[in-house]
Amino acid sequence: MTIIELKNITKRYNNTPAVENLSFTVEEGEIFAILGPSGCGKTTTLRLIAGFDMPDDGELVLAGKTVADKGVFVPAEKRKVGMVFQDYALFPHITVRENIAFGLKNLDDKEKDAIVENMLQFVGLSGLEERHPFHLSGGQQQRVALARALAPCPVTVLLDEPFSNLDADMRTQMREEMIKILRKSGTTAILVTHDQEEAFAMADRVAVMNNGRMEQLGTPEEVYHYPTTGFVADFVGKADFIDGTIEADGIRTEIGLFPNNTRLEIGEKVQVMIRPDDIEIEPAGTGCAVIKDQQFKGSEVLYTLELPREKYIHSVLPSTRTLPAGTRVDVKARPVHLVAFQNGKAVSEKS
Repeated sequence: MTIIELKNITKRYNNTPAVENLSFTVEEGEIFAILGPSGCGKTTTLRLIAGFDMPDDGELVLAGKTVADKGVFVPAEKRKVGMVFQDYALFPHITVRENIAFGLKNLDDKEKDAIVENMLQFVGLSGLEERHPFHLSGGQQQRVALARALAPCPVTVLLDEPFSNLDADMRTQMREEMIKILRKSGTTAILVTHDQEEAFAMADRVAVMNNGRMEQLGTPEEVYHYPTTGFVADFVGKADFIDGTIEADGIRTEIGLFPNNTRLEIGEKVQVMIRPDDIEIEPAGTGCAVIKDQQFKGSEVLYTLELPREKYIHSVLPSTRTLPAGTRVDVKARPVHLVAFQNGKAVSEKS
């Protein structure tokens, strides 16, 4: 069942589109991520779904009911949408129990208490119900915010950069905990983030946005391995682009010949996407590249390589062996998923 549907939604501020002609659906129980840089329109999209803003054009449907259209606008408090804000937005002067119960309306105290007790157990906060938010860790505050959003049994829960205030270790832990809670409850959720690792780890599908428009929509694997635009290729993971020419036996580049998985004519020019983990290097006095820089990243090292035509590409290798800057190396590219681009658009066919 489709829970959320956006049909050609546009929102302008001072005649400048923040979101333009945006369409997608979210199915029941799906975790859907909107991924993009600052200013791309992802938070505006969330606000439109929540009912905090009104679209200028298009239609928005929640659980089969139109909530925004020409002449129709259902206010936020009547949409049954839960929200987890970036800063959690907990009330500091009331307890955990009271925060969770805040959105429970038209229920007697006994019914509210039963729901709150259930949510406390569900998110692992039993025993902390009488504490105030400022006596909780960041991860515990986030669970209170999620429990408050889930308590009224919303149509969907919207998550606005929910991990940005946590340190790296806590982000990973809370990401895993939130996935378990959302899956166990069968909640339909939309996650807004600028972090591709976060989107890929949590979401069933990912919508990549740029300048108010959707660049690509697909599973994490599709978006990473088969980006449809140069922007997506570069945004969802480090990517280098090597100039190539279509020849009879493949795509010729300065680091080798690649299979031609396009339908382009011989002689046409393309750019081949290469990711750092596609590149293998070995020290060689007659090698075609020189290591210009290396960045130690713990379990791996990221190398910056200069090619003969002063083009730079990158290679990531285990840190069990490191090579110093200035080392001349042979370069072997072994892309598992070859994608060629022309004018910023993918022209390769999926293998």
